Amino acid sequence: MKTPFVDLAAQYETIKTEIDVAIAGIIQNTAFVGGAPVSEFEKAFAAYAQCEFAAGCANGTDAFRTGGPTQGKTELWESTQIGNRVSIGSNATLLPVNVCDDVVIGAGAVVTKDITKPGVYAGNPARLVVSSQ
Repeated sequence: MKTPFVDLAAQYETIKTEIDVAIAGIIQNTAFVGGAPVSEFEKAFAAYAQCEFAAGCANGTDAFRTGGPTQGKTELWESTQIGNRVSIGSNATLLPVNVCDDVVIGAGAVVTKDITKPGVYAGNPARLVVSSQ
């Protein structure tokens, strides 16, 4: 038995016009790296993540090379503090936050706010799913 997990062709058909127009605009404006589409995405993602900045990049090292979301203004950088006995799952994203002791952050979670209670956190944005108190 073959089980289709994701039918990208079917998904594409539902938004074909929107995608085709966006791609044509990028090609016409040669906006392959940076440019208005990236700025618009970064602003929209920052609003979604409830943070001041977001940086779109091909990989993690690109963020440092381009100055990150603060455009190289290191005075705007904030720290992330991780407590003791904290496990962070793969592909988790932590914005500048504080994480208390005895926390598990699930794979792919996006931590947008301080974690002040021990437990297991998952989701986007990360939420407490199992309390250990």
